[in-house]
Amino acid sequence: MTEQRKAELLLLFVAIVWGSTFVIVKEAIPYSSAAPFTTVRFILASIIGYLFFRRKLTSPITAFSKTIWWQGFVLASLFAIGYLFQTYGLAFTTVPKSAFITGMIVVLVPFAQIIVLKKRITVWQLFGVISCFIGIWLFTQPESLTDINIGDILTLLGATLWSFYIVYINKYVEVSNDVYQTSLQLTLAQFFITVPISALFWVFEPTFFSEVVGSITTYRSILLFTPEVIWAIAYTAIIASVVATYVQMVYQPKTSPIKASVIFSIEPIVASIIFFLVSTTMLSEAEIYGSLCIFVGIGISEFGSMLFKKTEKMNNVTDPKPIIFFDGVCGLCTASVQLLLKFDTKHKLQFSPLQGTTYSKIVGSFTDTFDSIIVVSNGKQYEEFSALRIIGKELGGFWNFLSICSYLIPLSLGNFFYRLIARNRYHVFGKHSTCMLPTIEQKAQFLP
Repeated sequence: MTEQRKAELLLLFVAIVWGSTFVIVKEAIPYSSAAPFTTVRFILASIIGYLFFRRKLTSPITAFSKTIWWQGFVLASLFAIGYLFQTYGLAFTTVPKSAFITGMIVVLVPFAQIIVLKKRITVWQLFGVISCFIGIWLFTQPESLTDINIGDILTLLGATLWSFYIVYINKYVEVSNDVYQTSLQLTLAQFFITVPISALFWVFEPTFFSEVVGSITTYRSILLFTPEVIWAIAYTAIIASVVATYVQMVYQPKTSPIKASVIFSIEPIVASIIFFLVSTTMLSEAEIYGSLCIFVGIGISEFGSMLFKKTEKMNNVTDPKPIIFFDGVCGLCTASVQLLLKFDTKHKLQFSPLQGTTYSKIVGSFTDTFDSIIVVSNGKQYEEFSALRIIGKELGGFWNFLSICSYLIPLSLGNFFYRLIARNRYHVFGKHSTCMLPTIEQKAQFLP
């Protein structure tokens, strides 16, 4: 297993931990406000984190560099304020809308990456993001998105801050000469700095709600140490903060911020599964489809580039190149060949008419009743819909993605529509008297 794959599996563990906090914190909300809860949570996380990590540190906390403290301040501010904004937003918006808006991190991270790291996203990451976005929409089923209120705005601000938090982790840790020590120091610095930030919000919570938000005129911060609150603080401080943050700091830089955000999009699924186990509520059909879309998005983001590279490698060692045999007098076929020549910028494909000598030597004799192109690749012969799949695979990139998606269509159904078009190709698209002649530039890719 590669280091990147190991890192992404551990980030999946982080997403599961975060998802598991939903039900636990929900039980504590009636007895504790957001800022008091967060303050006590990170006081405990700071103490336990220091006791756990102090022997692994090469220098004491007092010797942390100014750079570490500044980076810790940036990460703590993004995380803590984002978390508080999301919690405050829940007072004014619905849970499905909050979950959907928070899930938009997967869409916001690519933009944060462009701004902070000046890195473009790959086509596979883009498809993964789109699939996860659709999945989150189906899973949360938000209503009245056009009716924006202060809760929606606060939640969106929180999601935006978290998207930058994910990107800045990569920015700060990747450039370090000692990733392990930097991760430890940043983890502790975050915890220590989050405490005064949360405490500041605790002091100004009543003013924030009564004057800034304007929807609650009488607001009182509460913190009751009930069993629910004690359990929630202990779990979120130790597991969701000390353990999960440490894992995220060490292993997220081994992958891209976009892949990390796609993996983290599984969080609402975990939360709902735990909610189902606790309350015995069944998942709806839309939630199931949404979950599948999120898993597909993770799969595309994780393995898409690997499939692409595998195709590239196969094409490079294949000799001769794949050959596409087409009807040389068919108007549709010749137009399709011209399009393939335009998209085949790396000259991976060769072409030959079904009426030519190459076809008769490799495949056999041609008859006018034959209604399919033929692709010969790696010693195998493909016809009809299967041939189209192979062409997309050989072209690579976006076309390879479409080829992969085509396997969702049953082969018999694909062949049915292929034959329907093929049998009427002369009537609809016309028939030439002679086979097409390639230009001088195209001759290198044509066989007789």
